Amino acid sequence: MIYPLRQTTNMTKIVKMLVAFILLSFIIVSVFNHLVDDRIAITKSRKDVSEIVEELKKEVEADSVPEAKEERACNIPGLQNYDQFFAAVTTLETKCNKSKTFGGPPRGTYDAQKSICIDERFKITPNNCIVFSFGINNDFSFEDDMADFGCKVYAYDPTMKVNDHQRSPNVWFFATGISNYQGLKSVGMDNNWIDGKVDRFENLVKAVGVEGRAIDVVKLDVELAEIDFLQDMLFNSRHVLKNIKQIAMEIHSDLSKKSVAQITSHQIFWPYLHLMRCAGFKLIASRSGGIWREVVWALEREW
Repeated sequence: MIYPLRQTTNMTKIVKMLVAFILLSFIIVSVFNHLVDDRIAITKSRKDVSEIVEELKKEVEADSVPEAKEERACNIPGLQNYDQFFAAVTTLETKCNKSKTFGGPPRGTYDAQKSICIDERFKITPNNCIVFSFGINNDFSFEDDMADFGCKVYAYDPTMKVNDHQRSPNVWFFATGISNYQGLKSVGMDNNWIDGKVDRFENLVKAVGVEGRAIDVVKLDVELAEIDFLQDMLFNSRHVLKNIKQIAMEIHSDLSKKSVAQITSHQIFWPYLHLMRCAGFKLIASRSGGIWREVVWALEREW
């Protein structure tokens, strides 16, 4: 009778041990599964954060693409010789099929004459155009011709000893010169110089109430102050420059002088000629002005 009892006792121990092993295994498996689930959740969370970061990067890059496309690198080669400069102010880069001369005889002198392209693509429409003119020197032939064409003309010259006034229904005169700052500046020509009032183009546009509008023509005959204008427009007022259709300017770099040494006017003008091209402007007209050069820049865009 002793042996069966021992067998029963051993069997009971084995069952208890088996049950304990099963319970322990279940606990271990449960804990392991719980840890695995937590790990998966953490990994998933990290992946979601990573995806969000990548999406934000893509959004920032997408937002910056249009702005990057608007600005392009501007290569300005060194000016090595006079022929380079002469080519830059005489080589036409776009064609005008229909040009019209404003100013000059019989109303004024030949120097006041400017050739403006009135091709359809520029939309310089009679009775609906705006002109800014700098450097009058008592010759209003250009301004009066543009007014007869139907444009509103704002004329500026601080050297004429004439106060601001309305010359005609479409011509307003201001005793102010063009510069890259607002204030006083020594202005004039030959032996006649005074401290005259000057201002930036952007300020003058705002003052007459045409801010943000397309400007059909800007004329400059301002005895080297065109450099101030170019500097201010290219570095400070690109948003205004892009609204100008054509710029008729006399470049006061003495073409009778062939030197391109560091301090010559050719070297001073050289980078601005390239920056204008990088801003989208192309030479559409060029003619001799004696030792100077009369040029017309046109902005080729959808008007």
